[in-house]
Amino acid sequence: MSSSVAKAGGKAIYAAQAFLPKPSLSKTANGFSLLREITIGATLGIAAGFVWKTYHWNEKRRIAEYYSALAQKEQEDEAAYTADLRSKLKSLEEELLA
Repeated sequence: MSSSVAKAGGKAIYAAQAFLPKPSLSKTANGFSLLREITIGATLGIAAGFVWKTYHWNEKRRIAEYYSALAQKEQEDEAAYTADLRSKLKSLEEELLA
């Protein structure tokens, strides 16, 4: 059996699976930490999502403020126009009655 062991993998000692360390989520053999990568990815994703939603909310607020200011300006312009027309009509009426 020792000659088949030497040919198989070149290792001198073979341990049963019960004695080998099981790979965990915390760290694998090459230093890659799956749990750390998942945590970093989730944190970066949440942070990017928060930044995007904050930008979206601010942009939405700016657009709403712009259109409300535009509507207010249109109302003021219309009120000024009607006041100007009324004053002109009143002056014409006084001119015709005089």
